[in-house]
This record gives sequence, structure tokens and C-alpha cells, in this order.
Amino acid sequence: MRYGFLVLDMVIGLLLIAIVMVIAFSTISHQRFLIKRAFEMDLANRTAMNIFVRIVTNSEIPETSNGFQINVLSDKIILESSTKIYVYQIGDDDG
Repeated sequence: MRYGFLVLDMVIGLLLIAIVMVIAFSTISHQRFLIKRAFEMDLANRTAMNIFVRIVTNSEIPETSNGFQINVLSDKIILESSTKIYVYQIGDDDG
């Protein structure tokens, strides 16, 4: 009769360990996802600044840079990655 409780305690303990491991691994993968998104956003900001400087200096603008496909319109810089599109406004907001 005591062995039944021992097995039940062992099963509950293993279940709790499994739940803690799932929570830990999902938290780690979510953090990696957030870091990747923050890195991509920072890279897009730096690429847009680079393109803006090229526009100001009348330099050649490449079709792709840093993994982004670049589209320059009269008032926008559009950077397309495989997962997201970043749009940057060129010029003053005053009109």
C-alpha cells in the first residue's frame, strides 16, 4: 500500500519538473525572439540612416543592403526584410 503513494509522489514530481522545464525553455525562446526583433529593428534604423545620407550626398543607392530590399520614393524609404516592412519618412514634418 505504501508503494502506491511512492509511485504517485514520483509521478507528480516528474510532472512538476516537466512543467518547469517547459516554462523555462519557452521563456528562453521568447527572449531570443525579442532579441532578434530588436536587432533587426536597430539594423533597419541604421540602414535607413545610411540610405538617407546617400540621398543627401546624391550617391548611388543599392537595391539591397544589410539583408533589406530598398525602395526609395519621393518622401519615404521602405526597407523590406523577409519578415517585416519598415517605412521611414524623409524630410520635415512642418510641411
